[in-house]
Amino acid sequence: MKRLVKYLAVFSAVILIIFSIALVIASNLYNSKIQSVIRKINSKQHYAVLNYSPLSSSILDKEGLLSVEVPASKYGKIKAVFKVNVDFSFSSVKATFSKMDHEGNIDSILASMKIPPLKLDGAIAFYPWQLKGSGAVKTSAFTLPVEGGECRFGENSFYVSGRSKTSLDVGFASAGIKCHAYEYYNHKPAYQVDFLDLKVTAKPVLDIENKNVSLDKVNVKFDTLMVDTSTIYMIGFSPEDKVRDPSLRDSFKLSAFNVDLSLSDKDYYNRRELSSDGSMTIEFAMPHEKDSKVLPYYDLSDLNYDVKIGNFNVEALIAAAKHPEAVNRIIAALSKPLNFNLKNLSFRHAGSNVSTSGRASVILDPNSGKPQNVDATISAKADRAFVDSLVSAQYEQGLFDLMQSGAINLSRGVYSTTLDIKGKDIRLNGVPYNASDDRNDSESESDVSVPQKSLDE
Repeated sequence: MKRLVKYLAVFSAVILIIFSIALVIASNLYNSKIQSVIRKINSKQHYAVLNYSPLSSSILDKEGLLSVEVPASKYGKIKAVFKVNVDFSFSSVKATFSKMDHEGNIDSILASMKIPPLKLDGAIAFYPWQLKGSGAVKTSAFTLPVEGGECRFGENSFYVSGRSKTSLDVGFASAGIKCHAYEYYNHKPAYQVDFLDLKVTAKPVLDIENKNVSLDKVNVKFDTLMVDTSTIYMIGFSPEDKVRDPSLRDSFKLSAFNVDLSLSDKDYYNRRELSSDGSMTIEFAMPHEKDSKVLPYYDLSDLNYDVKIGNFNVEALIAAAKHPEAVNRIIAALSKPLNFNLKNLSFRHAGSNVSTSGRASVILDPNSGKPQNVDATISAKADRAFVDSLVSAQYEQGLFDLMQSGAINLSRGVYSTTLDIKGKDIRLNGVPYNASDDRNDSESESDVSVPQKSLDE
């Protein structure tokens, strides 16, 4: 047992010596190679020029100044200077950097846009035993004046980590934006906008040789997007104008937003399929306030969807988007037919449930972009309370007739139907449907129920 302990002690000492030698070698390599690395970075791109000046150096710690100059931008030459600290340890190499205020000209450029000096901090780390690297950048909060008010931008951060160019994780996070107007209408700001807690994550794939970046998956989340405005302000009245109801306000709210986007691998024709699923709650009220009383939102709660669209050539679509008048180029980038697969679209309103699903394929005219042929099957279900709240008195008979013919079913308080479209043939639950008949019926009912008044009257 004692011999084993001695062997372990000797082995540990040898490992410690090897690690110490590795640290010294890594430290010396940093001193000798940092300038050649900077030169190589500058030669590989033409967007920014980097320069590094050492300040202090020890085996485990390095300190220096890194200047970053963008020679050609729409603001002219931009220059910023960062203080850099590099730490070596047995498990990692870490570098932290922070922007030095009033060095270079970036702060004066921000001041010209009425933005105060921003703090910019970051860190880069490499873990050799895990073959993994990571980096992060964070900006401080700031306030920006806008027309008739101001916006407060919270802290923002960007990070990237991964083991190779095909296994990267990229993310952006923002505390959000809060905007308000200086002018008040009926004791409230003319407008208020909140966009809070935004998070975007992505898994890009880098093709450095061809200078190409593709995003296989993107997730977007935010807590709240709220817009609340004075109706009087939106239509151009001032707070002093005499209006019947100065308290009128409109409001829109989008909350618990969580959406995924992903692209499939390319097929033989370099086309991909777009998949997206997500959830959110939508609330709106127009008006939200009337006669100084707050009115309830119209809600679409727990809205969920899952859809696939394809196939299309992403690169060809981006190129065609630069020439929107060339409809044929856009159509050529799409598959023929273009397919839609709606696995689910559902939401709740005032306690009622609504859901639909289906699939469709569309052939578009190559010159006009209009649908030439549509083949679709869509099924829908909705609680009776939701449908009845939407159907006005003049359409009640039409709904009853559709139920009598079997085009729409009502069972246990739930309406349901399946819509089939094949070209110009439209059926509900297999029953032929002609929308013009409904229009004629509603027009004749309107003629009977609303007699025309004479000019004398």
